[in-house]
Amino acid sequence: MLFAGASVSEEAARLAVVLDRVVRRNGTDPQRHYSFFANSADEATFGAVKLLRHNAIVADESSSGRVLVFDGRRRGEDDQMLWSLTTFPDQHPGVDVLRDADVARQAVESRDYVAVVVVDEPAMYESSIPIREAASRSGILLALARFHQIGSPEDLRDPGPAPDVYVFGENLGDFQVPFGCMVMSASSYRVWNNVTDSLAHTSTFGGNGNCLHLVEEHLRKIGAIGDDTEEVLRSISSDRKVRNMHFRRHVNPSAGAGLEMFGQDLDVVEAQGMILTLRDGRTVYDCAGGTGASLRGHNPHSVVSEVLMSHDSDHDYLGDLESAMRREVGGMQLFPAVSGATAVDNALHLASLAATGTTIVTFKGNYSGKSLPAISLSKHGPQRSASHPRAFAPYNPNVIYIDAFADNARELFAEALDQHDVGLVWCELIQGMQCRHLPEDVLLDVVRGREHHGYLIGIDEVLTGFYRAGKNLLYQNDLGIRADLTTLAKPMSDMTLPFGVALATDETVDRAMASDETAVRRMRENHLNQLGCHIAVDSLAYVTESARHGKIDYAKAVARLAFESAAAASPVFSGVEGSGLLLRLVPNRRWFPEPYSSALGQTLEASLQDVMLRHSGVLLAQQRLFPPLVPPSEDYSEAMFRIADTSRQLSVFGVYVNAVKRIVASTRNRLAHKRAAQRDR
Repeated sequence: MLFAGASVSEEAARLAVVLDRVVRRNGTDPQRHYSFFANSADEATFGAVKLLRHNAIVADESSSGRVLVFDGRRRGEDDQMLWSLTTFPDQHPGVDVLRDADVARQAVESRDYVAVVVVDEPAMYESSIPIREAASRSGILLALARFHQIGSPEDLRDPGPAPDVYVFGENLGDFQVPFGCMVMSASSYRVWNNVTDSLAHTSTFGGNGNCLHLVEEHLRKIGAIGDDTEEVLRSISSDRKVRNMHFRRHVNPSAGAGLEMFGQDLDVVEAQGMILTLRDGRTVYDCAGGTGASLRGHNPHSVVSEVLMSHDSDHDYLGDLESAMRREVGGMQLFPAVSGATAVDNALHLASLAATGTTIVTFKGNYSGKSLPAISLSKHGPQRSASHPRAFAPYNPNVIYIDAFADNARELFAEALDQHDVGLVWCELIQGMQCRHLPEDVLLDVVRGREHHGYLIGIDEVLTGFYRAGKNLLYQNDLGIRADLTTLAKPMSDMTLPFGVALATDETVDRAMASDETAVRRMRENHLNQLGCHIAVDSLAYVTESARHGKIDYAKAVARLAFESAAAASPVFSGVEGSGLLLRLVPNRRWFPEPYSSALGQTLEASLQDVMLRHSGVLLAQQRLFPPLVPPSEDYSEAMFRIADTSRQLSVFGVYVNAVKRIVASTRNRLAHKRAAQRDR
């Protein structure tokens, strides 16, 4: 996993081809389908809601964005799928859940909704198909969510009207690992089939190779993959160009083309530690590492020998992880997640139960993920969420956004506290995309304000935690802060299985339990995967031991020296932002004045990353450094030396020329592919 949510991977291309063929209807549905891979049924469903809303607003500027979810399953009390939609409706604005089929059909026919999500299974066809037919007659978009056990190709067949989007969850992998996906028709995907919107819905671990491989194997086991498909899969695995073509055809055309354009479509045949071996024999030093997910690098041996070979499916590894975490950071309770976004969702749900106020204050530039609850905190993030400002509306109306870097930021914050019933202040201590520290005076106001106003403080440490930014497991401890709610994710996974947690102080959990004990207990069980917890236990033990022996401090010192040398050696860079192993080489705005979030700004960032990779053999994530937290010493030293040395060869002119050359070459290739396709037809 080289780039979170956007890697041209063999596993993604293969599974997307399989799913395209699975959902087509015996040749009667000519549309191509695109797949987005998530980490749970919830994440995939939230993505479908966003896609449907985006289609609706493009068709009608006055769109309300209201989406109906019909879930008529006879579920047990322990069923976790989509439970948050009804338990925390304020966190999912504009989404209504109905369980009565007749009422749902009437609601669809009333045209009060722009789309409907039908949670379907074979036993429900008689009641659910009339709702789908009503949606077709009313001209509103339809998503079909299928979460039932899939043990044969028959379980994948569907007799009703063809939906615009299919949604699957962990059932597609026989409930073994965190997984979810939405399979979108070409007509529904068209609003995201462009450069700006291609990453409108992303997920840190979406496309995790282990999970995708396991899902493919389950579909093969039940006989859902034919011989003709197997032949295509073999060609994907053996030919980079074929892999890229199918990735563009069935996963993400714009991301695939962009990564290919700037040489980031790496053809990796082996990965160990920091070293990626490419098919042509070249090696690359990986300092992108899943944009922060790397703890020990690729394929750590101890995960096999000390975790997989000893895993006991009857053991409570969540309890082990919580005990270990409490030893490190004090009285905290854990709520498992499958990504940074779902960890934030957990934190927001806990806050809604424990906080005395209803308003959330957050800061522009914050990035918390793109699930339905979390996206309201990411609305003014570092990158545009969508080309249309209301693409995913309605957002949570109780969120106030403040520019922490504005001259009047402190005044705006004080005003928000005086005029609103603030229950939660949410922030990143270092805004991860730009690696900018939250201003010290603003942060001090946040901490002092809690004493007077009684709100909760939530801190997103998905990027800063696990010793990456500071000397402590949680970076907040370096700054003398104790948050009520904290989120962690990326390195806890050790780049193997999707995993994250929300941490809540004992006091916060007690307040939440007093409000709704059942909801708190369900959050504890939702997304629980004991293998993921076991990997996280091992990761935590390894990183804390490495920190005690000074290995991480040494890596940070070497990185700071290399990056400062690189910034000083070339006019391309103006300095270094960030802390610890969360660093960014900042392009000189004199020569690169375009905003980071603009299309041209992103193009030049990609060109600079491409130049650095080709000259140094080191892969960075848009000039950000994400090596393993405990890197192999010799490989790491060589990579840092190459970064510093290569910077002397960089020129502003060279970055612009490279961008032009790459764009021209990509345009020629696309035209050639188009002509070839026309000849084939």
